[in-house]
Amino acid sequence: MPAADESGSSDPFIRLTDADTTHDTQTIFDNVNPIFYEGLDILYEAGSKEELPPVIVDLYDKDESLIGSDSEDFLSRALINLNKVAVSDGDAIPRPTWFPLYYKKGGPVSGEVLLSFAVVSDDYSFKKNLKNLKLYKEVKTNKYGIQMQILGLRGLQSAGVLPV
Repeated sequence: MPAADESGSSDPFIRLTDADTTHDTQTIFDNVNPIFYEGLDILYEAGSKEELPPVIVDLYDKDESLIGSDSEDFLSRALINLNKVAVSDGDAIPRPTWFPLYYKKGGPVSGEVLLSFAVVSDDYSFKKNLKNLKLYKEVKTNKYGIQMQILGLRGLQSAGVLPV
């Protein structure tokens, strides 16, 4: 994910828009690798699941202002065709998939977003309420140990405070 702030970080949030409403995740401050663990409920109208429009996932950076209103900077977008991804038609959470984010069509990848989808009829009643669903407990993960060999540095330059 690209850094959008002078500090080399970002204050990202994800925005999804359905026919009537904009849905925003929480903002994760000072992070270029945020973990949201958040569910959003969006509504689309279509004749069948095969006719659903693509899901547009927009990534923004929030800039809080002490005076006046906050501003948002567009960072990137993922366009996801639901006919080409694994979806659940019930309570099961499919294995999440990484989708590339792009600043502009045809441009280089500027990050990835990890998502999973449940596509159900509007009158479907989930056994677990989306607001109370603890995704970090539902998504299975593995722990890995990483061994790193640090071999050296080169080309160090003084920042002006201490000599190198």
